[in-house]
Amino acid sequence: MHYICVMIKPPFLIFGVWIWVFAGILNLPAQSPKGQSQRFELLRKNPDSLRLFFQAMPKGGELHHHYSGAIPANLYFSFARKAGMGLDTMSWKWYPADSLKSHKLTPVRSWKSSLQTEIQEKLNTRWTVKGYAASGLSSEDFFFHVFTEFDPLTGPEFWPMGFRYLLNEARDQKINYRETILIEPTHSVSAPSEWNSEIRNLILKKDTNALNKKLRQVILSGMLNKAQIPGLDLIDTLMPNLENEFPDQTLRLQFYVVRVREPFDFFIRLAKSFEIAKQNKYFVNVNLVAPEDNPIALKDYGLHLWMYHFCQVYYSGLSASVHAGEITQNEVDPSQLGWHISSLVERVHPQRIGHGVDVTLGEKGDSLLLALSNLRTAVEINLSSNKFILGVSGNNHPFMRYIKARVPLVISTDDPAILETNLMGYFWGSQAAASILQPGSSLINISSLAARRGTPNNSAYVASKFGVAGLTQSLAKELGPKGIRVNAVCPVLVRTEGLVEALKDKTSPAGGKPDEFLGNFATSQTALGALPTASQVADMCFFLSSSQASAITGQSINVDCGVLPN
Repeated sequence: MHYICVMIKPPFLIFGVWIWVFAGILNLPAQSPKGQSQRFELLRKNPDSLRLFFQAMPKGGELHHHYSGAIPANLYFSFARKAGMGLDTMSWKWYPADSLKSHKLTPVRSWKSSLQTEIQEKLNTRWTVKGYAASGLSSEDFFFHVFTEFDPLTGPEFWPMGFRYLLNEARDQKINYRETILIEPTHSVSAPSEWNSEIRNLILKKDTNALNKKLRQVILSGMLNKAQIPGLDLIDTLMPNLENEFPDQTLRLQFYVVRVREPFDFFIRLAKSFEIAKQNKYFVNVNLVAPEDNPIALKDYGLHLWMYHFCQVYYSGLSASVHAGEITQNEVDPSQLGWHISSLVERVHPQRIGHGVDVTLGEKGDSLLLALSNLRTAVEINLSSNKFILGVSGNNHPFMRYIKARVPLVISTDDPAILETNLMGYFWGSQAAASILQPGSSLINISSLAARRGTPNNSAYVASKFGVAGLTQSLAKELGPKGIRVNAVCPVLVRTEGLVEALKDKTSPAGGKPDEFLGNFATSQTALGALPTASQVADMCFFLSSSQASAITGQSINVDCGVLPN
């Protein structure tokens, strides 16, 4: 597996695309990088062939993805049919099977097939951007209203079908890893008298000791025991089965908490999310969602971040990816711009930020970009939703500002079913990336040592890596006159969580013993008696993107501790 890092002066943009050029697509032997390069030149001039090329290109990770906004309308309709649910076509409200009689409705599965088809077509319009023009709503209001209509179809009873759809789609699009924002905890706890007003006063006074004490009391009181995660038991049984069904795809989950809740309600759900995520390997993050321009979200933004930071410390070890900066001067007063992201960075130190649209609109624009670059905080770029909801696109989008500031970027789909997008579509369009590259820029393909030598019983994989070598050589020749360099980095085995999990399989080369296998490989195959680390691979990328490597292009460079000396 390997992804493309597009280093645009100065670096860098991580597209998250992992190239896999099949020998069948290029129709050339794996042993000929030069031939692959020539074939790619022909391939890129044929739109249909190039589309197949990008379709076969592994996309790496999908990191900003909402489960409920990813299920298409026709699949939601099939959920309702199987569950015996009914639909009021006047209000477009769904009802469970046991309540149909009282609402004088019949199950949709008993309708004539022509009516079912007609309703599905209407839902395909109502629940996607196609329905916006006729809705009479603002783009933001339309977008968030759609979620209320299919919400009854997003519950745990539908997850087995929904998760399989996401994994099948990931397999078809060559997406290896996907995080989807799934569920918010529920609870039946009433806020203690005056708790909300007291906690708001404490954050205004910046009395952090009293604030932390008050939050800690909620946890120690046992109130979290009255909060629930609907479907949690199902997750523990469903996910292992899906891992067996889809061995090449990894699905991980995020909790979310809605920003528009009163402080006590918000904190109970937040703390419960952290508590379970700390215990359950399938949940990897707790996110904050809902429009940031909501009055409560604006008023309590600083309080929410303090609560999030408190939970980070109390439940240590969980990474942070949080939506922030999904606002412009059209939604809020100019004084509100920019500080959402800067406060998040200062308080939470997130590994990733979702959206980040208003990064340059506040007073701290340049210093904030520098901080994000220094912290290596990745920004999840959602081009389609930013354009539809906020009206921000093209030169008005901070995309290029992030690139020039060397902030890592990750292209994501957000709510692909509503927005009618997919990850392949973004990378199908990435062929135009060269148009924004400036002289002195650098593209780096992360390939594999398999691009440098053939191995038995591994022909398809080796073909894919030789294809990357050919692509690197071809692009180096093509973009060289523009002052743009293209290189590839070819690491040998790098010990990562994904590799170790794969080697635990008894059918793997390690026979289910990853530690023994990696140790023996390092001892017997490398000159240094060790395997490279991910940081060492990254160091080579940064070197190749720097001015110190200004004379290097078209090369595939091993990072292998001496496995294959040149």
